[in-house]
Amino acid sequence: MQVQQKTVHRAEAILAALMVVAGVLFIIVRGPRVHSAGIRLYFPDADSHQLKEEIRPLPLEGSTSERAEIIVRELLLGPLTRNLVPVAPAEVAFNRAIATAKGILIDIQVKDLASFSPYYRSFADALRKSIAETLPGSPRVILYINSQPTL
Repeated sequence: MQVQQKTVHRAEAILAALMVVAGVLFIIVRGPRVHSAGIRLYFPDADSHQLKEEIRPLPLEGSTSERAEIIVRELLLGPLTRNLVPVAPAEVAFNRAIATAKGILIDIQVKDLASFSPYYRSFADALRKSIAETLPGSPRVILYINSQPTL
């Protein structure tokens, strides 16, 4: 009787070990993936003014603030694809990105607010969509201009 119980316990232990190994292999091979496809940026289309995706094969490493900084800097560089238009004039510069419990604070420097005014809505929309699509699960984007919160 004891031989039979030891055999049953040994078989259960082997089965449990195989299940653990299979689970680990599944996670390694098909588990959660970081967006390795690159940065997803959104720019207005020249004709329809709707946001269109442009993927840049750049690695995103570092903290949430550092990854948000990369996205904003690339967005400010403008599109590389034909028929897409920039979301901000060349004079707009990145100041800082700070990840907080309330969201990602993005601060940009604008020399001439009057010249940026026509770009504001498309920039804010493109920024929010680019961060949301590139950093899934990221908190909301809080935009600051010249260290002042926007509406």
